[in-house]
Amino acid sequence: MKPIFDILHGTQSKTKVIKAIAYIDNSPSKFEQFMIEFMSADLRGSQNLAWIIGSIADQNPTIIVPHYAELLDKLEKPCHAAVKRNILRAMSKNAIPNSLSGRMANICFACLDDPKESIAVRVFSMIILHDICLLEPDLSLELIPILEYHIPHSKPGFQSKARKIILALS
Repeated sequence: MKPIFDILHGTQSKTKVIKAIAYIDNSPSKFEQFMIEFMSADLRGSQNLAWIIGSIADQNPTIIVPHYAELLDKLEKPCHAAVKRNILRAMSKNAIPNSLSGRMANICFACLDDPKESIAVRVFSMIILHDICLLEPDLSLELIPILEYHIPHSKPGFQSKARKIILALS
């Protein structure tokens, strides 16, 4: 990693993430530097940096919007569940631009329909798909049956969110 993210070397901790977020401080140019680092990081580095993406989006969700296409590129490649979880968490806080909604839907359907995927990744995928369905109602005809299929075999968190989304889309 580059020197500005040296604080992330070694054992990962909440303190280090907070320091990195404080350094970026909602600056688009510093976030741009961060994104360059994130996109070129190795597997372990991506995991550490993904935590920052999720945390930054909690404070300033719009800062990641200009980087959606890059984040989708990252999701389309094999990556750790922590990377998927934090990117999807961050992206679930904003509307997906129409130009990227097809790619996003494909990624989210693949994550949602994979029972080996983590519950958090599947739930964030579900949330994003729900938002896309509000703009593209015909997509709910694909989403609802997938949710209904997975409910009986899933954990309570998945079941609860799936039922709420089915009710909202019905």
